[in-house]
Amino acid sequence: TFLSLCWFFAARVGDLRSVEKRDVKFETLETTSSDASSLPLPTISLTFRFGKGAHFWGPYTIKSVVPLFLYKNFQNLVASSPNSGPLFSIENQNELSKLMKENGRNLRSIRKGALIYFAKFVNNNNLMLLSGHKRSDTLMRYLGWGAASGEAERAAIERYVKERKTKEEVI
Repeated sequence: TFLSLCWFFAARVGDLRSVEKRDVKFETLETTSSDASSLPLPTISLTFRFGKGAHFWGPYTIKSVVPLFLYKNFQNLVASSPNSGPLFSIENQNELSKLMKENGRNLRSIRKGALIYFAKFVNNNNLMLLSGHKRSDTLMRYLGWGAASGEAERAAIERYVKERKTKEEVI
């Protein structure tokens, strides 16, 4: 649950570890699709009051649509937690760190990997809202100077498609 939440919120592990019961809100979002088979989306909002992000921004809230299994697991964890104090412990963080090291990664890999993945689907402004970066050049440097920018990737594909169509029209 801890690892999955870090991924879906692109959260720093230490920041997520400090989230308390009062900082969690469970809801479902209705899809705007006219498809009758569409289901409500399990959504969690987390308010981060401590850690690097809160140090620079003050308390901030991130909302994320998550898989139903994670939604239910986290609901159970929150329900069984005391009303005060963090939901995750330093022991949870140490376990996660050990797991990441066994796979040749570190805790920072979770957040950076999530942001690189999400960059394929959202524009840089929305990615900055998720990551907490105040400047796009800082975000691009964090992602590898734009190598993982979804906007750059989409623009490259669009240029290729346009160029290909132009060449086909000439032939």
